[in-house]
Amino acid sequence: MAASLHSPARKSGIPGEAAAAEALSPSEELTILLIEDDALSASVVELTLNSEGYRVLTAPNGLQGLKMAKANLPDLILLDLMLPGMDGFEILNHLRAEPKTAGVPVAILSAKGQAEDRQVADRLGANAYLPKAYEQDELLELVRSLLEAGSHP
Repeated sequence: MAASLHSPARKSGIPGEAAAAEALSPSEELTILLIEDDALSASVVELTLNSEGYRVLTAPNGLQGLKMAKANLPDLILLDLMLPGMDGFEILNHLRAEPKTAGVPVAILSAKGQAEDRQVADRLGANAYLPKAYEQDELLELVRSLLEAGSHP
């Protein structure tokens, strides 16, 4: 865990070691909201991100995801497109229209890989689009790059 990296018992006295350790591991404060209705997909993503030290909040539908985003203001939102009730495009539109969540980076994770879907997501302000059937390393690389880049639709 990242918390143990900063404990006095772990200090070796090597200059720069603490800074290097901090740069290699995500802060426990970084929160990712996953809006995904498929329980198995959500569990896999959650386990992958938790193993890297991220705090993951999971919403099984768009309405709950919007409420969680406003209440918890995550550092990143991972959003499925095919959801019950509101689809991912509607959710993205609401997120971008709400001043509190407008600047939160959003990555679309979807089985819909058509060019039109990517174009709509881009037009609505998605920061990235990752078709499902991705490798865990691809997801982690995307998450790291979006978190490093900060907020920008």
